[in-house]
Amino acid sequence: MNHRVKHGIYVEFNKKSKRPQLAAQVYPLALVTKANHGKAFPDTPPYKYLNEQQLSPTEMWEKINQSHCGLVLSAEEGACQTSSEYLLYGIPVVSTSSLGGGDMWHNENNSIICEATVDAVASPVEKFIKNPPDAQRIHQKHIEKAKEYREKFIQVLADVFHRFEVDIEAPSYFQKNFYNKMRKNENINFVTSLFV
Repeated sequence: MNHRVKHGIYVEFNKKSKRPQLAAQVYPLALVTKANHGKAFPDTPPYKYLNEQQLSPTEMWEKINQSHCGLVLSAEEGACQTSSEYLLYGIPVVSTSSLGGGDMWHNENNSIICEATVDAVASPVEKFIKNPPDAQRIHQKHIEKAKEYREKFIQVLADVFHRFEVDIEAPSYFQKNFYNKMRKNENINFVTSLFV
């Protein structure tokens, strides 16, 4: 029995820059927002689910895993935490071409990049429904890529410490001070003070 009951999910869809109207032919569609719960917006596409309150991590996991793919439809993205979230849960990404580097996580096995039209977004969603990629492989490859980027970041941090003659081991500093970007960082003043 297939546990995927939604064709797609769009997390953090509720900003105009996210172009949710491009998902107009993806149905049933789950829409999840971390703010303004339960509110539809002028460009909100037809949906089967819209969260009425903040979802717990378990509820978010359930919603994502009920979906065949995750949508990322912005013209500009940063690191795109939402894309990483989909990939860590093992679902592929349908994305439009975008500026900003969020596509660094995407490859031919975990995503399809399409034009920014309603029809172009619907087509790869249908492809993933008919031929779903291996969820465990998507998950594992994303973790490997994240570790690769983390190691590169730690090396840059080590180079900065060395350049400014800061006597701190970058790997242990990173382990001690790394935080999820969604949490407030109480350590930013300490970090800033190292380079003054």
